[in-house]
Amino acid sequence: MSIIAFFGVPTHGHVNPTLGLVSELINNGETVIYFTDATNVMNMNDTFFGDG
Repeated sequence: MSIIAFFGVPTHGHVNPTLGLVSELINNGETVIYFTDATNVMNMNDTFFGDG
């Protein structure tokens, strides 16, 4: 499988639209490394791991 790097501009309008795609990539067995700032971490935790 692939390793994919995402660089998310640290605003919701730039990060949120990519989360569905990143989730699908992970579900399909890809490794995704997502670079953004700490303000987006809780949203990403909720998306990928449930309760954050």
